Amino acid sequence: KYLRERDRECMEGSNGHGVVPNGAAPGGGGGKHVEASLEALVESLRQAVIVIEEFRQDTGQDLLFKKINDSMAHLRALEEHRHEEDLMLPVEILNFIDQGKNPDLFIKESLEGCLKANERTRGKIHALQTFRDDLSTRLQELYPDEHKAYNTHIADH
Repeated sequence: KYLRERDRECMEGSNGHGVVPNGAAPGGGGGKHVEASLEALVESLRQAVIVIEEFRQDTGQDLLFKKINDSMAHLRALEEHRHEEDLMLPVEILNFIDQGKNPDLFIKESLEGCLKANERTRGKIHALQTFRDDLSTRLQELYPDEHKAYNTHIADH
């Protein structure tokens, strides 16, 4: 309940325009503006959800309309600055967000997958190097002249 009251205070704010995370203000530039606009949109939508969950016909309608208008303003700001950055966003991140998961989990899982794939690749490289060394040793034992000619040929090229 404390969080709901604190969120309501933040939503109403001192200037009546709600809270914009990280001090984001219109007129920023580049990727930082896009990031700040996205954060502001997410915060505005989060606040709208709180208003909807606690909606009362007599007092909540004006605040709900305000939150909807704030969200639309953030969407317009994003639309204005969408060409400032050429962002490639994997669809999987959007799916994570749609499922209510934190996008940071996607990054964490992706990095863990990369680490596992890297370890498998290292294992394969090590196995191939060991095989090459063993094969070279065995060929040198069985065919010393041919092995010497092969090494000479490899060294020349």
